[in-house]
Amino acid sequence: MNPLTNYAEVFNKNDSKLFAELFADDCIFYDTAPTCAGMDPMFVRGKEGVDMIFNMYFHSMPMSAKPVSLNGNVLDYIICYPGIEIPCRGELLLEGESLSEDAVHDYITANIPGDCLLAVGDENLLKLHFHTNVPWKVLEYCASLGEIYD
Repeated sequence: MNPLTNYAEVFNKNDSKLFAELFADDCIFYDTAPTCAGMDPMFVRGKEGVDMIFNMYFHSMPMSAKPVSLNGNVLDYIICYPGIEIPCRGELLLEGESLSEDAVHDYITANIPGDCLLAVGDENLLKLHFHTNVPWKVLEYCASLGEIYD
């Protein structure tokens, strides 16, 4: 199963522990989507942080992810809160050597406009999620680090 499809399926189970298992132990998770529902943005580190924050969200209101399309390594989906739908895009798997979640996160944050950045993985494979109106800049940067693939 494509990891992006798995992301939406696991999200819809509203099980924070199961959802946290999709992430690396030392991941960085930053998402401003909750601000559309009047909540603070999420910023947590590590699988335990993902479990903690999503446990709170999954128990405070119904949430779901509706996949819209899956084309190669790009998943368009909608996160649904009560009365609010937020279009999202989950994209790109990056394979390389000596990759760093922190370095990729810091570079994209400093150089590419957007929000909801998620960079998780290990030194050989990273999954990136980022909302931007200039996706080619993300692709150019990631191509300089390794191979982008589905």
